[in-house]
Amino acid sequence: MRNFTSIESLRAYMAWWVVIGHASHLGGWASYLPKPIVTLVERGDIAVNVFIIVSGFVITHLIQTSKELYAPYLVRRFFRIFPIYLVCLFLAIAVRDLYQAAYFHPWAVGVEMRQLRAESEAANFAAHFGLHLTLLHGVIPDTLFKFASSAFLAPAWSLSLEWQFYLVVPAILHFLRRSTVVSIAFVLVCLAFHKIVVSGYLGTWSYASFLPLSIHYFLIGIISRLILEELIAKQFRAETVIVLSALIATIAGPLEAVIWSVFFTFILVELEVVGIESPFLRMASTLLVFNSKVARTGSWSYSTYLVHIPVFSVVVGSATVLSANISQLMASLLILVSLPVVLLLSKAMFSFVEQPFNKIGRQFANKMQARRIA
Repeated sequence: MRNFTSIESLRAYMAWWVVIGHASHLGGWASYLPKPIVTLVERGDIAVNVFIIVSGFVITHLIQTSKELYAPYLVRRFFRIFPIYLVCLFLAIAVRDLYQAAYFHPWAVGVEMRQLRAESEAANFAAHFGLHLTLLHGVIPDTLFKFASSAFLAPAWSLSLEWQFYLVVPAILHFLRRSTVVSIAFVLVCLAFHKIVVSGYLGTWSYASFLPLSIHYFLIGIISRLILEELIAKQFRAETVIVLSALIATIAGPLEAVIWSVFFTFILVELEVVGIESPFLRMASTLLVFNSKVARTGSWSYSTYLVHIPVFSVVVGSATVLSANISQLMASLLILVSLPVVLLLSKAMFSFVEQPFNKIGRQFANKMQARRIA
């Protein structure tokens, strides 16, 4: 599958947005920085929503170009997401005591919630752990099992969401690739189900970790990729753009819409689907050069996204344990020291965990595909 420079750089930007937001939570940076800056920095949900759009785009691209059968496709996805997730999950469990030492300072955001979650982890360890091993813990509403989606390693709620999407996206594409009437009807059904779940009839979730809660963002990515295919094949359908525009205008957050629109333009320039006559498109072409330098770290985005909280826990938690008490300023300095550690560890985990298991997944998938075709 082609690695779009714009997509890889966007992953890097969004991963580090989440990291910096969590750093601000831990360091209580609202007391240091202007409120508008802190408010934006701590809106990691925007970054995750853009991640979801990207996932819809990338997985659609994979399925459209590889033409794999369902079982090989799922095996490949399993080896893409589970190994790095399990490594970070076990790491997070191993440093739980340091996490509590790091995050329970009075200036940290959400201390009371973290205390309740820690108590739930201790009282229901086997249940939380078993759910997390399936990577379907995000399906369970908080009204049924409190902190089901965020125990042990809170950012992993979105990996559960991702895994749910992997399981059903071939079926979603089956309907979206049908006639215009069928595809629009399917989108409307998805959005209606989204509204039902958001209303709370099936329970409530602290995070949008259940697929219907985030289906609109996946649809934006999927339809963007289908539009790209139509543009390249010169079989463009205006109604596809109408559906995408309606999704963005009525459901997506404004910042998510702007970010994705800008990077989708980068993709069009990168593929030379559009020219660069206008000043804006010339700027997009120039920015692609910078994006190419950032894109390498985008390959490590899963590792970065999952490992940064365990790293913060070890660095800040260890200092807290060793010195009995640390100041807010010292905690913030330790967090800043942690950032290059997160970067280096992300690269190492990508090289020694993600890449080897991705290779194994490809080998298994290729063998399965060959056997089924034969």
